Amino acid sequence: MHYAWLSFARTGDPNGAHLPEKWPVYTNERKPAFVFSTASHVEDDPFGREREAWMTRA
Repeated sequence: MHYAWLSFARTGDPNGAHLPEKWPVYTNERKPAFVFSTASHVEDDPFGREREAWMTRA
């Protein structure tokens, strides 16, 4: 995660050799989040239901 933060701070892009797969750009249509764990991976909108529940309360 540290290298992804550094890469993003330097270039605006968190991707690099330190990530096991490319982290796609976040858009309104697709909300990819990189899950950092022992098996790091990208998930599309992992908390979408919760996010939408908060959006309906606003």
